[in-house]
Amino acid sequence: MKVVYLHQYFNTADSAGGTRSYEFARRLVRDGHEVHIVTTDRSGAKGKKLWHMSEVEGIRVHSINQPYNNSMNARARIMAFLGFAIRASKLSRDLRGDLVFATSTPLTIVIPALAATLGRRTPMVMEVRDLWPTVPIALGFLENPVLRFLAKTLERVAYRSSSKIIALSQGMAEGVFSTGISHSKVSVIPNLSDTGRFAKGKADPAKFTMHHPELQSRPFVLYAGTFGRVNGVEFMVRLANEYRKLDSNLAFVAIGDGAEREHVVNIAHDLGVLNRNFFVLDPVPKKEMPDLLAAAVACSSWVIPVKELEANSANKIFDAFAAAKPVIINYGGWQQVLLHTSGAGLSLSSTDAKAAAQSLHSNLTDESWLASASEASEKLGRSVFEVELLYGQFLEVLKSAVSKS
Repeated sequence: MKVVYLHQYFNTADSAGGTRSYEFARRLVRDGHEVHIVTTDRSGAKGKKLWHMSEVEGIRVHSINQPYNNSMNARARIMAFLGFAIRASKLSRDLRGDLVFATSTPLTIVIPALAATLGRRTPMVMEVRDLWPTVPIALGFLENPVLRFLAKTLERVAYRSSSKIIALSQGMAEGVFSTGISHSKVSVIPNLSDTGRFAKGKADPAKFTMHHPELQSRPFVLYAGTFGRVNGVEFMVRLANEYRKLDSNLAFVAIGDGAEREHVVNIAHDLGVLNRNFFVLDPVPKKEMPDLLAAAVACSSWVIPVKELEANSANKIFDAFAAAKPVIINYGGWQQVLLHTSGAGLSLSSTDAKAAAQSLHSNLTDESWLASASEASEKLGRSVFEVELLYGQFLEVLKSAVSKS
């Protein structure tokens, strides 16, 4: 099977960021399939060709020259999305795959997918990583009624044109169903726990702490991800400020980049926690993340209090499961239920940093809770979200789409 795999922001283990597409694509190649990734060269360096091809572990990666970074404002991001969609359309069609797989975000990824399948019997499979345009509308990014109409129209076209749809959470699946799509068309395949890469005993925490002496003798809670508006990393700063009143030894480490990073650093400085019990570090490649997670006492995921964001399926949580680390969040939804029922972590108040700090302190100073939460986290990583298990489900969806075309 020849798969044209559309992912605007494809990452390998040498990159910082989620590697779901990389893990699926390299397993497709392993199983004898031909995979063409159509993605973007985010550097946008002048003088480059419109696109260039490289090969990664047998995956043929077609990178289109389209500048993008997490610090762009909403208008610049929309222009980057559309620019990629237009440039990727001809390339995707010329590749003539047996199947076109398009993974959002952004939702505009469906434009080259439609271009590649127009007038052909080639099936399209859509993967929904975030509910667009529901989330941008909820965040106030799409206030123009014309843009809202166009975005909602594109969403309906995307779902109706897909032979199969993969949603990363049940909440996302419910969003798809709300547009009138049949339940039989949708499969829920959440993010992946790569136990082979992150498992205890395979990582060396000293490789991380040797470069950060300020953390060598301190337990720390880790946040590894984007510093964007939806992530609300400012909450972690305020949590650190309240926590130091209870215990000044525990550190909070936020690693990543994004539009809100400078704001987070400024808040931490103003509260007097920066480089005391709150540290901001630069992103690291995914292949270095196991050592970082191994050094942490717990991992965290933060989201601003917007109901529509609770359906998210953050990579960092599933990496924590793979590394057998307790997970700390500050939002509701399916992940809160999962952590509560499994015992793999806890959910803190998103509005009361003092209460959140007290709850966190109560758990992190309880050795029996830490051991139990770590065990439960590891169990989820190995039995529910393990990468090979979910890859098998993913492959079955693709095969089903092709067989029905």
